[in-house]
Formats: sequence, C-alpha cells, structure tokens
Amino acid sequence: MIVIAPFFRAAALRYWMMFALLMAATPVLAEAPRVVVSIKPLHALVSEVMSGVGEPMLLFSNSASPHDTRLRPSRVRALSRAQLVVWVGPALERSLASTLVNINSANRHGLAALDLPELKKLAARSGGVWIKDEHGHENGHEQEHGSGNVDPHVWLSTENAVVIITAVATHLGKIDPDNIETYNDNASRFTGRLSELAIELGTMLTPFQKTPYVALHDAFRYFEDQFELSPIGALSPTAGTSPGARRIHELRAQLANQKVHCIAADPFTASPYLKALGGGTGSRTVAMDPMGNNILAGPGHYEKMMRYNATALANCLRPH
Repeated sequence: MIVIAPFFRAAALRYWMMFALLMAATPVLAEAPRVVVSIKPLHALVSEVMSGVGEPMLLFSNSASPHDTRLRPSRVRALSRAQLVVWVGPALERSLASTLVNINSANRHGLAALDLPELKKLAARSGGVWIKDEHGHENGHEQEHGSGNVDPHVWLSTENAVVIITAVATHLGKIDPDNIETYNDNASRFTGRLSELAIELGTMLTPFQKTPYVALHDAFRYFEDQFELSPIGALSPTAGTSPGARRIHELRAQLANQKVHCIAADPFTASPYLKALGGGTGSRTVAMDPMGNNILAGPGHYEKMMRYNATALANCLRPH
C-alpha cells in the first residue's frame, strides 16, 4: 500500500483549491447569437454590428443567385438553427422565402429589409428609355406610387444602410441582451463612417450629375437617386432577361442623341448585348457590381463595394 506523506496531501489540497477558485473567477463566455444573412452587402452590415461578439453566416456565395438558387441541405440546417435571419425580402430572394416558410420556427427572428417602415423604397423600372416628357414624367418605368414592384436593391443607398444596421442592432439586443451595448456602439460608429462615405462619394460624383449614361440592367436606382445621377435607360430591368431588337435600337439612338459615352455593365452580362448596344458608338464600358462579388466578405466589404462602384462610374463619365 502506498502512503502519501502529509506534506504532499496538503500541497495537493492547496492546488485543487486554487484551481477551483480560478475556475469560479473565470467568466463563462456565452455563445454568440446564431445569425444567417442572405447576401454579401447585408452580411457586411451585420458583420459590422456584431464585431467583437461573433460572426454571421453568409447564405449565398458569389456563384449563387439569390433569386432562385436552391439551397443546399447544410444551408437549410443553418437556417433552421438560426436565431436571426437577415435578408432583403421575397422580391430578391425568392428561394429563401419559400424555405423560411417550410422551416418556420417560433424561436427565430426574421429581419426583412423591405419590411422596415423607415426604409426608402423605389418602384422597379422597366427596361428601355427613361427620357422625361414635356410633363416632367419619365417614360419607360412605373412611378413610385404606381402599381409596379419595388426595386429590391435597397442597400445601394448609404441612408438605407443606416436604417438596416439600426434595425439589426435592435434585434440582436433582444436576442443577446448581455451584448446590447456592444451592438449599439458598433452601429453608432458604423453610422458615422457611412455618413463620411456618403460625403466622399457625393464629392466624387457631383461633377457628373448631369452626364447621361446607359445601363445594361437596372440595379443602381437607389445609388442614382442618392447621388442625383442621370441614367437615360437600361437594356433590361433585371439581370438575365433578354432585350428585344427594338429596345436595343432605341437605346442606340439615345446614345447618339444624348451624346452618351458611358455604358454601365455588370460582371455577368453576356457580351453580345454589349456589342449590340455600344458597338461602333465609341462608348466606354464600365463594370459595376451591386453585390461586390470580387470583394472579401465581412467588415469593410460594404464601403469598398460602394467606393468601387462610384469610382468606376466617375471614371466612365469623364469626358473623352
């Protein structure tokens, strides 16, 4: 039989007492809220608010369209476990809308940006020419209070971004009250940065407010509205739709009539439409991306995306 000397028994006892005291003094870190965000720009906004607490999950990758991409089982499981889901709304993420209905959970908070009453919402425009007539009305699109659908690209306004991050901070504070001050402080600091960003982009774009240009697809209405830009038409209302020969002819005519030298394209538009619209006109083409697909997701993404698009468009609008 092994006999343990009293000295070693006392030392062991002191060790275990000190270990117990240290464990009691060490706070147990709570798990960060499980947050799922649909698209990159919104994910960037939520990441800023959650900084220092946790990281939200991005649902749609660069290669996945939020319109009708079928979600993988792993993504559906993440949605079923989420405490907060942040998305634009059914007008943009149709596939997500149906999935959320199928996995309805009483414990999950949902934040659809288009449901926020403070958000500025604009009507979706049709493709074609938007030149104002003698009454001051623009042809070729629904008026704001008409029967047209809402344009879902609401994040492309820094003012709307502020509305969204404020709502995100409020929802997170309800789910995770222990970190409510962090969420509110993060939202307040980010709001200040967005105000500075708006001034920066406004200064960059003001010289070109009256310079006309044409878009291949109409994704930047909120951006154009905030910075008072002058697009005269779009080849198609949404990405992936095919314009007819008549619309191409009308827009080509406006390129000449309005002396347009800039076509705002996007990374996903088929090149034949670019050639059909701008070929032989001497127009510049610039790639603008409403999702910021080539920019790393997370904090900083939103500001980089907005700055990239403003810089690209300003360079395209400069005189030859």
